Amino acid sequence: MPVSDILQIPVLTEAMAQKTIGVNMAIQAMEKAISGTLSIATTTATSTGFDLVIPFNTTNDLSAREALRAIYYRLLAGATHAFDLIHPNNPHLFFIKNETTQTATVKCATGSGTTVSLPAGAAFMILCDGTNMIKLDFTLVNLTQANDCEFAFYGMPEASQVMGRILIGRDTVFPANLAGSRGLVGVNPLVTHTLQLWDDATQFGTISISPSGTFTFTTTGGTARTVTAGSVLELRNSGTMDTLLDQVMVTFLATTTVAQPIP
Repeated sequence: MPVSDILQIPVLTEAMAQKTIGVNMAIQAMEKAISGTLSIATTTATSTGFDLVIPFNTTNDLSAREALRAIYYRLLAGATHAFDLIHPNNPHLFFIKNETTQTATVKCATGSGTTVSLPAGAAFMILCDGTNMIKLDFTLVNLTQANDCEFAFYGMPEASQVMGRILIGRDTVFPANLAGSRGLVGVNPLVTHTLQLWDDATQFGTISISPSGTFTFTTTGGTARTVTAGSVLELRNSGTMDTLLDQVMVTFLATTTVAQPIP
């Protein structure tokens, strides 16, 4: 039965008598190629540089081509010396875990390309391009993301009343003077009224609301504030109660930094 060039998956031909069998075999091969696990015994690696060949029998169209029927290789414990793991010279992307106490050098069967050294206990993602073994590394890059905090209070806030609390899940940075923040009221205050923004026991922000409903935001010293994960952010009323102010909604623009893997 003919097979594809890369993953050696059965290919249908016009002359094939039992096409259903061919299709089923191809589907099974593709499923294994993208989700299968191959456990490889290493007990024969009893001398340094021993060539441990991943099973790949080209005389069989499907079942004995194990090397290309898995995306995850497990090198089982048992090796007593460092050894070479020989992969067929077919392009293949795979994960590999070295469960032995020895270093494995992952090579392509051609023997002429680059290799990857896989220390004991390590797990790598490797691409075989048909000649070379290429370790695919991922680095963590810090990305800044929006982490805005919103408060909504319905009713007339009493003097010094806590109008809302938010438990901060990630270190969150509030910009100087709470730049970009927005506010809205249902009923404007009689006179200019202030609210307070607290980080646990420390006030760092002030929100002034004019009789026309205009919001002005400031921070202590006009500087940014980082509220650490686990802190409680509180919006509080000032020590006086305005006789008209009703229904206060505020969105504080803030950011957080998240580490993302980048290949």
